Amino acid sequence: ATVVGQLPPTRSYGSVVAHQGLVGGVAITSDGRLVASAGVDSVVRLWDFSESPPKEVAKFPSRGTEFSAVAFAPNNEYLLVSGINRGATQLWIWEHNSNQITDLGTFAANNGCSAIA
Repeated sequence: ATVVGQLPPTRSYGSVVAHQGLVGGVAITSDGRLVASAGVDSVVRLWDFSESPPKEVAKFPSRGTEFSAVAFAPNNEYLLVSGINRGATQLWIWEHNSNQITDLGTFAANNGCSAIA
């Protein structure tokens, strides 16, 4: 086998006890400072991993929603969040600095949205 390049070493960012139940999605900012986790426990949490231990800095709760995916905008100013609520897929924009939430709508997709980018 020919080795073209070598992958950089990986490192642990740390760990947090974030959700009660499964985590549907995780997103990391390009600088590695912020980490968002989407849980089936009806909460999306935002963590600052520049500190040790990591600190929760914001959360987006939505009663009855099983969050399944989360992605940062290119400028890290907001997150696109998806989840299943009352049998339908729902999308939101969460501006975490101001905690402003914009509902983008509900879509008839019973299996939910497992990934967003």
